[in-house]
Amino acid sequence: MEWCNIPNTLSAFRIIATPGLLYLAWHGFANAFLVLLVLAFLSDLLDGLIARLLNQSSELGAQLDSWGDATIYISLPICAWWLRPDIIRQEIVFVCIAVLGLVLPAMLEFVKFGRLSCYHTWASKISAALISISILLIFAFSVTWLFRWAAIFQILVALEIIAITILLPTWQCNIQSVWHAINLIKPKNILDR
Repeated sequence: MEWCNIPNTLSAFRIIATPGLLYLAWHGFANAFLVLLVLAFLSDLLDGLIARLLNQSSELGAQLDSWGDATIYISLPICAWWLRPDIIRQEIVFVCIAVLGLVLPAMLEFVKFGRLSCYHTWASKISAALISISILLIFAFSVTWLFRWAAIFQILVALEIIAITILLPTWQCNIQSVWHAINLIKPKNILDR
């Protein structure tokens, strides 16, 4: 059964962990919050890798991965406000940039396709790593410089995702870059057939 495989379970874990993160942050359990956040980020790192290794990649898995990422990243500014309001106030411009970089492409995807994309571009994978590491550095050590760079990079990722969404005539999964999207929509040359 596709739903019960290991990669999908790891992605579902992030969705289920989100209320736990919110609960821990609200009650000020910073250490427990950090442990659960590390586990959530590790599940994000492992789900795609395991899916490829076990040949369990699927459209459902890609969608669960995207939803898992979305729930975690949407909850993080709230959790940060509860646990580290000083850093949120200090970094408000970069927090807004990062949030806009996540929300604007998602809004366009919903308007055009009626659902969230699951492109999993190379740039978005790099951005997820940068944001994850930078958030852990913020919560564990109050280090913010990497988050600033990650937020700026997220805007570049957002522009690519917006371009892909505009280019694609129908919803599709696992588009590695805007160049892959262009190649998908490019008419085939008669000699290529």
